[in-house]
Amino acid sequence: MILTEGDIDVLRHKEMLKSIKHGGWPEQKVHDFFAQKEKDLEKVYAESKLPWGPNEEAIKELLLNCLEHHFGSLDKAVIVPNKLENALRQIKEICDNVGV
Repeated sequence: MILTEGDIDVLRHKEMLKSIKHGGWPEQKVHDFFAQKEKDLEKVYAESKLPWGPNEEAIKELLLNCLEHHFGSLDKAVIVPNKLENALRQIKEICDNVGV
């Protein structure tokens, strides 16, 4: 469902799953059904237009925006360790590269 519709409905097949759980399907039918579902899933996965992984930068930005919306400015809450040292190191590297 996620690959084809972009969402999931965990209740859509609840009656079928209850029937399987309570022995309403012979074992071979269950195996055949899920073997076919696996083939279908592999095909849908190969054709999916979903990205291979999450956009972590966008997620972090969204999280920070939500926190700022709720708590206000996070300028004093977000601590970047060694910020000054890293800035000085970058300046030194730039100077070294241009021969200053």
